[in-house]
Amino acid sequence: VQCDNFNFITIRIVGTAKKQGNMRSSIVIIALFNIAKCHTLDTQQHLLRREKEQIDDEFMGDHDGQGRQLKTIWDLLTYERNPQSANTNRPTNTQAAYDWEQKCAENDQSINRLSPIERIDYTRDMAAACMERELPVECTVHETNGDEERYKNSDFPYIGNFHKTLPTNEYGEVIPEEYENLLKCIESGDVEVCVDVLPDSSRLANPIAGIYVVSQGKQPFQIVVDPPPTIASAEMACQYVEVAWMSVVRDVPFAEYGENHLITQAAADIQNVNGCQMESRNDYFWRPYHEKDITPKTELFRMNTFGATRGPLVSQFLYQTIYMDGIPIQPKHRTCAPNTDYLTDFEEWRAVQSGMPNPLHPDGSLCDFDEDLRYIRNGRDLGQLVWQDKVYSIFWRAAAALEIQALPPYNRIEKMRPFSTHGVAKMMHQLAHVSDAVAHPWYAKWNVHRFLRPEAFGGLVHLKKTGQRDYPLHASIFNSAVLEKMRQKSRHGTYLLPTITKSGSPTHPSYPAGHANSAGACATILKIWLDPHATRCWPGYIVEADGDGLNLKNYTGPEFEGEPILNDNKDDCLTVTGELNKLAHNVGMGRDFSGVHWRGDDITGFRLGENVAIHYMQNELDRQPECASRKFKSFDGELVYITKSGCDPEYDSIL
Repeated sequence: VQCDNFNFITIRIVGTAKKQGNMRSSIVIIALFNIAKCHTLDTQQHLLRREKEQIDDEFMGDHDGQGRQLKTIWDLLTYERNPQSANTNRPTNTQAAYDWEQKCAENDQSINRLSPIERIDYTRDMAAACMERELPVECTVHETNGDEERYKNSDFPYIGNFHKTLPTNEYGEVIPEEYENLLKCIESGDVEVCVDVLPDSSRLANPIAGIYVVSQGKQPFQIVVDPPPTIASAEMACQYVEVAWMSVVRDVPFAEYGENHLITQAAADIQNVNGCQMESRNDYFWRPYHEKDITPKTELFRMNTFGATRGPLVSQFLYQTIYMDGIPIQPKHRTCAPNTDYLTDFEEWRAVQSGMPNPLHPDGSLCDFDEDLRYIRNGRDLGQLVWQDKVYSIFWRAAAALEIQALPPYNRIEKMRPFSTHGVAKMMHQLAHVSDAVAHPWYAKWNVHRFLRPEAFGGLVHLKKTGQRDYPLHASIFNSAVLEKMRQKSRHGTYLLPTITKSGSPTHPSYPAGHANSAGACATILKIWLDPHATRCWPGYIVEADGDGLNLKNYTGPEFEGEPILNDNKDDCLTVTGELNKLAHNVGMGRDFSGVHWRGDDITGFRLGENVAIHYMQNELDRQPECASRKFKSFDGELVYITKSGCDPEYDSIL
């Protein structure tokens, strides 16, 4: 089809759509790109001006809420093809431009089915197609739990919202004007405005990062997550009782969870909390607590994702010796010394909440470290692991331990093998690149929910329990045995939630968890690369750390009937996919053991990261030249298929 004819047809489609009141962004983008692709610059500018005059009134206004985003697309198009504003060597005269393109093609010595100029146009079209798929003109509505507005004008303004490092009163409650200045900072999206309005005590972590524009997949504002529970709800009570028990038992070895009396008491007490028995919106993560009697060894402090409630609590990936550039790396960790908890003195807690240095531990170190390196053996070790990691480094270790086999299309081709695309080099790139997903929880954290951390909620519990303040908290918290256990364990006799670090939580909101989001994204990337082999059994014996973490031993839990059995010989073996899910679980729940996150933060973070990774991988497949399909099992057990756009799903070759 000739360019002029095709362009004429698309202009008429645009006109017809206008008359029907059914203007859609895809039609307009087709028309604009045909102008950009089919005409040299002098003709383009004339047609662009003509089209703009025709559709300005109806289209560039707020027609069906589309105007603002599509105006941006218009500006990008006209900028890219405008010789006065774009950096281009292409001549503006029609004949000169034609001669220039021909000469460029003649001089180019690369082998390619497209000329240099055609390659540029092809790349622009590809980028436009990806942008159109990932940025449809649609309304994304983010809802909060309502606590910010609910308590704004109460006796306790903003008690349900994150405000660490902002000035507080004698009870650790934020000064309302300071919190409202934080809102101005976030709304501005301007670092200079933030510098002007935030107090000197502020040490907030990246409050405007949520508006970062990611290079592939969905933008942070496009993926909506459910709001967290209200601070007065039964669900919130359940989450607090669980994280409080995690602080009490964090020095109990996981290997002893089947017989330790404190663990048995924790399991029974958590199940007695009303909110823990509710059918929540993500019930498969909570399901262990819905059963009549849970098994502490395999269900306490776990989530019911595939593989996470079988075998040792710690993933086998965290016990693997790996090789980096041929150098063996044994997975013994530097961890905090046992029974060294912090922020249990009220003045210490209040100073840290207000952005001051810890007055009882002014040295600035993370914690008092153990003298010995240890395998991860308990909640303190797991919590310390995810204070020392580097975003996706835990999953880099997992990737180094995996044996990656060829995936479509190269699993059925002998004459070629993958490398830059569909090869291990690409997998490692994707593992790092998908960590861009951290912008997504940052949007939800700062721009939407601003949810308080467990240590701040612990302050509310302490002040209410001691009769100093009458906060609207659920009664089941105060019926739990865990509060007295915390007071007995505290060096200062308080009901404050103990943390494993001297500074407590990070200085950004709790919900959703950034670590869980990155873990969800990275685990999804690795599961995509493993299929169709991910259901294979984990090889050899299953191991766990002994009580002091100095050695590994064979696991003999209920699934192995008390005996060390080769996992490969079991019909219901522990699988590689299950251990990847468990690894993500370890990252999220490790943060809970350290006292800085909630179970709900992890649940939402995992699902958000998985969602981001799916869109990212779709974009990756579309950009690569080979037709290919992928499948993996999601956290909730559903099979997800991803296929390069325009290619037939190769289900037979990947099942």
